[in-house]
Amino acid sequence: MRVLLSVMFVITAAASIALAPTERVRAAEAPHVVAADPIAAGRFLVDYGDCNDCHTAQFSQLHDKIPESRRLTGNPRGFKGPWGTSYAPNLRLVFASMSEEQWLHLVRDPRGVDHRPMPWWNVQRLTPNDQRAIYAYIHSLGPAGKPMPGYAPPKPR
Repeated sequence: MRVLLSVMFVITAAASIALAPTERVRAAEAPHVVAADPIAAGRFLVDYGDCNDCHTAQFSQLHDKIPESRRLTGNPRGFKGPWGTSYAPNLRLVFASMSEEQWLHLVRDPRGVDHRPMPWWNVQRLTPNDQRAIYAYIHSLGPAGKPMPGYAPPKPR
C-alpha cells in the first residue's frame, strides 16, 4: 500500500508540474497525496515527512519496531542549538487539544511558538487538504503518553 501511495504521489506530482499552463500551479493541480481517506493520506505524509524521527523516542534506531500506538508521543531527548534546547512535543496530546482550524493557523503562521528546529516550511508547502490529512491522522491516534519538557534557553557564557 505504501509503495502504491508513493507511486500515485509521484505520478500526481509529475503530471501536475508537466501540465501546468503557467509557472504558477493552481491549487487543484498542485501535487497532493491521493489515498482512500484523509487518515491514510495523513499517515503517508507523516511517514514520508519523517515526523516520527523527531516526535517518537528511539524511532531513528528502531523504526517499524515501534508500534503505531506508541508513535508521535514526543521525545525527551533534546535538540541543542544556538537557540537553546528544544524537545519534540507529544503531537498526540497537542493535536488532542487543538482544532483543525487551530492547526491550519499554526501551519500558516508558526511565529510566537518556539518549535525549533521544526521544518515548518515543508508543511507550509503542502496543499491545505494534505495539511488537514496530517491533522486527521494524528488526531485519530488519540491522546497518549505525557507532555515533553519545555524549551530551555541557551545558558549564558
